[in-house]
Formats: sequence, C-alpha cells, structure tokens
Amino acid sequence: MKTLRKADVVIVGGGWTGLLMAKELGARTALSVVVLERGVPRSTDKYADDMDELDYAIRLRMMQDAAQETASGFRRRRSRRALERTVSEESA
Repeated sequence: MKTLRKADVVIVGGGWTGLLMAKELGARTALSVVVLERGVPRSTDKYADDMDELDYAIRLRMMQDAAQETASGFRRRRSRRALERTVSEESA
C-alpha cells in the first residue's frame, strides 16, 4: 500500500467551495492542505480557445451530466437514476 504525505487539512471535492477553502486556508494559515477530486486528472488541452455559443451555452456540451457522473441524490430502488423524480413527486 502506498503511503502518502501527511496533511493537516483534507478537503474532499475541488469545486468552487473546496478550492476556495483550500486557497484561503493555505494563504492564511501554516496548515498543509490537500484537495481530493474524483475522476481522472484533467487538463485544458481539450478545451477550445474560442467558445462556440451554441455548443457551450445552449447545448451545455462542456457541462457534467449530474445524473450520470455524480454520486449525489437518493434512490428508492437501485434501478432508478439518481435525482429522478417519481410520479408522486410530480403530482404534488
């Protein structure tokens, strides 16, 4: 088993809040901070230099499909998708 460096603070999730907290803790304290992010490492090589408004703003091609790629949401049965509304919720 690989042993990693020890850290004073571990932040799970590198979204807006996680990265902001890591930056502020690193800048204002002497604590060592590590941010854990799920998935493969990403780089900016695949992103276009110019933004196509139709692809990115309208079709949301750069956005993550939350129902497919995240582990959030509750399910009443394993066969249902996360964040899927039920018939009783829709009629309420």
